[in-house]
Amino acid sequence: MNAEHAGRASTDSGATLLISHTPASGTLLTGSRRGDGVNHILRGVGANWRWSRNIGEGGAFYIPRTRDQVFPKSWEIEQTAVALRSAGHTVTVESGTERRTAAEQEAERTDRTEARVERLDDRAQRRAEASEAAGAVADRISAGIPLGQPILLGHHSQRRAERDRDRIHANTEKAVQLGQQSREATRQATEAAAGHRERLSGPATMRRIDTLGAEQRDLERKLNGGTRGRGAYSHEEEPASGQRRERLQALLDDIADKLRYWGEHLDALQASGEYKLWTRADFTKGDWVKFHHGWAPVLTVNAKSLSVPHPIGLDTTYRVPYDRVTDRRSKAEIEAAAAQATPDDRP
Repeated sequence: MNAEHAGRASTDSGATLLISHTPASGTLLTGSRRGDGVNHILRGVGANWRWSRNIGEGGAFYIPRTRDQVFPKSWEIEQTAVALRSAGHTVTVESGTERRTAAEQEAERTDRTEARVERLDDRAQRRAEASEAAGAVADRISAGIPLGQPILLGHHSQRRAERDRDRIHANTEKAVQLGQQSREATRQATEAAAGHRERLSGPATMRRIDTLGAEQRDLERKLNGGTRGRGAYSHEEEPASGQRRERLQALLDDIADKLRYWGEHLDALQASGEYKLWTRADFTKGDWVKFHHGWAPVLTVNAKSLSVPHPIGLDTTYRVPYDRVTDRRSKAEIEAAAAQATPDDRP
């Protein structure tokens, strides 16, 4: 909340306000005017409302992380509307179904990450240049002072020598601080870029598809009804109807769009050779698999993972999901490679 909305008194309680939610825009509150006291009311409703001047023409309040949510948290909207109406405001609540496709969401995420990396790189360069300049000032002053020359107390040069000392210290400290800020900006830029690459990588995409698939199956069971639970705890559920069915179908449509997008992304990674999608069909017992702990023999081949000896020698097996596999060798290939390796090459 910026200074424009800070410290207002509730002097305009007749304002007409609109609380709206669409997946494309998130949860917004528009219609607030200077001096209406809305910001003070929002602080007490527990919904984490924030102000942005970049929304709409004159700015708006918004709830973070509500964009691309198919449905809002209704309690946040209800509590906000009750509090505002109690203060004398006229409040209208609206909702819509307009949403962004998964492709649009990811395109914006990519643009946002690239802009952040660019800002951090620019900051790192400017801080590095300023650090170098401050260091050069300290070096230039130091160069004019003979090595080991003390400050001569009572001499006419005392005040100048003290000023030079203070300037050397100040510029040296400034150079150090700016250098640290430059390195920190570089670190943040590197992490932001690496995190985005990881998000788009094959293993991360596979895990995302698995998660979305599980959510899709759960929603389909709720939509269509049937037997839930097992054994004595099983029970029959009726198919969803009315408003609940509409909500479940909207959630399913959203997940289906995301599955299409990430499925196409995974296909593109495989077509380009950037990623190999490993499955149980690629392995047999006795093969060797490479993963983040190195090479290990395959003990069993399962539907979603491989079992290998524990990497640190525990008396149990270790599960390697297929999205963690990076390479495969047959037992014969491993033995042939071991026979040709020199003693220094062997583990």
